[in-house]
Amino acid sequence: MFDNAASTTAAPDVATSCASALSSIDELEEQLTTLAAHLNAGNYRFLALLAEFDRRGGHVGWGIASCAHWLTWKCGIGLVAAREKVRVARALEGLPRLAEAMRRGVVSYCKVRALTRVATVPKRSFETRVDLTSTATTFALRALDSKGRVLGRSAAVPAS
Repeated sequence: MFDNAASTTAAPDVATSCASALSSIDELEEQLTTLAAHLNAGNYRFLALLAEFDRRGGHVGWGIASCAHWLTWKCGIGLVAAREKVRVARALEGLPRLAEAMRRGVVSYCKVRALTRVATVPKRSFETRVDLTSTATTFALRALDSKGRVLGRSAAVPAS
């Protein structure tokens, strides 16, 4: 399942020595934000591949009930999280601006996940939300209702 992990993952002591070699907090911040962008872009690639795998029915040959079940088995992702990844991967195919922002590393999976839950709102409202992704927190995005209004605390979409 994780055969390539050892060759692509730095050992913790290497990561620690790299971080301590940076001389300023600004350098640490730059490294963290750059790495976050790379992770976001990597997550986009994962979702794009997952959408294609799902579309082709890649899990069927294994006799697995769904693509989410296959993700659980082959990638070690919990079933609830796997279902969300499949849902988001499918949704991104119809949301080119959001997909492009994630591909460039500008938008995180958490924000994309929140936005795809309300992607059926009128296009203008949804495009405004895509523009918000660079400045709004994921919590703030989840707190928007289907008409783009901010929900009260008790009505906010629960995290999952």
